[in-house]
Parts: sequence; structure tokens; C-alpha cells
Amino acid sequence: MKLLAIDSEEIYHEIIELSLSRKEIEIKAAFSYSEALELFESWQPDIVTLEVVVKGGSGLELVKRLKKMAGERFVPCVFLTSQSSDAVMNQCFHCGGDDFIPKPFHEILFRTRLRHHIQQVTLINELTEKNAQLTYYHRITEREHDMARQVLNHIQVHSDENTDNVRVNRRAVDSFNGDLVMVKECKAGRLLIFLGDFTGHGLQASVGALPVAQSFLDSAKLDASLPDLARRLNRVLYDVTPDYMFCAAQILSLESDGSAQLWSGGMPPLSIFADEDYVTELHSSHMPLGVLPDNEFDAEPQDFHLEQGQLILMATDGASEQLGESGSRLGTEGMQSLTSALLTESNQSDLEKLSELDRKLTASIEAFRGEQPQEDDMTFVMVRR
Repeated sequence: MKLLAIDSEEIYHEIIELSLSRKEIEIKAAFSYSEALELFESWQPDIVTLEVVVKGGSGLELVKRLKKMAGERFVPCVFLTSQSSDAVMNQCFHCGGDDFIPKPFHEILFRTRLRHHIQQVTLINELTEKNAQLTYYHRITEREHDMARQVLNHIQVHSDENTDNVRVNRRAVDSFNGDLVMVKECKAGRLLIFLGDFTGHGLQASVGALPVAQSFLDSAKLDASLPDLARRLNRVLYDVTPDYMFCAAQILSLESDGSAQLWSGGMPPLSIFADEDYVTELHSSHMPLGVLPDNEFDAEPQDFHLEQGQLILMATDGASEQLGESGSRLGTEGMQSLTSALLTESNQSDLEKLSELDRKLTASIEAFRGEQPQEDDMTFVMVRR
């Protein structure tokens, strides 16, 4: 800690030095206005003591200049003056002074008051350093989010989504949605859909999304079977990502004749709307991708049939776990109820377009949520045969 003592009388420099321990604080003396400015600029003291009357200028004006020179640094200026009237004291504080001690002053009083200012400076310096660190890490986080957003956007450019028969809805809890959806039409009109919910958000999620998306696209190009695709994705995540990272996922394969297969690991049930009043659920029967080694992984899918006009709803748990204004969570049944209610609306022609059903379902979820914050990335996929 550095103290600049500004006083035209040498005796008060000696008193200040005697009152303070050299181990605690380093002291330099300035005897004039110009010398004080020069030392303040070159030495950068942490605390200043000064008289109201300074050789070559006014102590009041000097404080204004020193505060301006300090910029964002907090540098307490303590007046030690023989002019102890209320009017002078008021001027000292008005010009930017931080304390006022009349001369002659008691050594113990001076030391106590100065240590208080030393503690202030130390605390503010620590806070400034912590703030700089937080600002740095915030910038790093923003860069990571930008990188992750670019990676996911690049991946999803290759997805055949939002067609007449498939609709994808992504709703991010933060700056972007870390869930991954890939839709690809394979040979003979076969539709392949991947919906994944990675552990974590931001860059962490995108690190897993990149190899998964590439493997999915390669497998779709080769028209690989669903079990082969599931096994390949699990192997990639298990080999590449750390132990604590995995991906809850649903993989759907739908043929043009309506025959379908589903592999589901760690996800909410897939809902099939046969009509307005009847819903079939296909529950998850596997561990998430990336948890088990290849020799323990079960790639066996569930077989089912989708009739003409029936609707499939796939969703991550960000939707089902959304808290509503009533204090209860939406749940899978809530998602099904909202969808069924829309399917029973009188104007069925509007709902034949998945885009309209998607818009209305989103509005229904928002109405359920009310003023409650969105807690997690929310993604759902609708498929109609």
C-alpha cells in the first residue's frame, strides 16, 4: 500500500511516518502542488493525505485534479488541516475529499482512521480484480456459446425438417437450444429422425452433437438399419466424450407403408395420436447413448405401425418438466392433452398443416407456463403420415 503525503511543512511528514509502520505502508512526501501532481502520476499512490493550503496552489483544487487523474481507481484523499471550521470541512468534502482530520491530530486517531481507508482500498481492489476475472470468463463463455451455436446451426442445415409431414420446434432456455434434431429422407421414402438431449448446454452439448450428427448423416446416406445406427451413435459418444457426458435420445425409422421402429433411451414417451381421444405411448426401454460400452449396449428397437393420418409427437423433457402457473409441471400427459385438444378443434382443415398445429401447441404451452420461467431447452418433433 502506498501513501502520498502532501504538506508544505516537513514536520507533518515526519509525524505521519512516525504514526505508520513502514511494513504496513510505503510513504512518499510532496511539498508543493506541482510536485504532488508529478508524484501522483509517476508513483500511483493508493491513499493521499494533504493540506487545504498547499504551496503553489489550492488543496481543494488539487483533490479535484487527483480524482480525475485516478480515473476508475479508488484513491481516498484525507485532509489533514489546521483550518478546522465547518465551512472549510464542507468545502473539503464537496471537492471530493474522503475524510477530514483537524491539526494537531492524535497519533492513534490518525492511525485508526487511515487503517479504515486502507481496508476500503484493499476491498475495492479485490472487488475490481474479481470483477475483471468475471468479465474475462463471461467473454470466454460468450465465445463458447457463439462457437456452439455456429456448430449446431451448421449441423442442422443438413436436416430435412419442416416439410409437409415433419415439423421441428426448438425453444432455447438461453441464447440457443443445445438439443439436437436431425431429419433425413433415405432410399424408397424411408424417414429417419434423431432427437437428442445432451447433458449440459452450450459448447459441452455441441461437442457431442458434432460426431453424432456426422454419424447420423453418414448412416442415413448408406440407408443403415436403425439398430446399426443406434449402435454406431452409442460407440461414437462412448469413445469420444468424457464419462459424465451422455445423450438421452429417440431414433425413429418410418417407412412409406407405415411400418416403423423406435429406439429410445432415457427420453419421455413417444406419443401416437390415433384419433382425438386415443393416444398410444411408446416408453423408453434403453439407457441413454454413451453410457454403456458396445458389448453391453442393446440396440433392439420397438416395432409399430403408423396408420394414414396418425400423428407422432416426440419431445425432450424440457417440455414435460415445464412448471406452470399453478405450480404443477406439464408432464407427458399434459402435452398429450394440449395436443388432443387442438386435434378436436372445429376447424380441422387448419390443423392438417403441421405448421399450424405447431404454432397452436407452442401457444398452449406458453399459456400453461404463464409467468413461470422456462427452465430447460424445449424441443418437440411432430410427424404425420
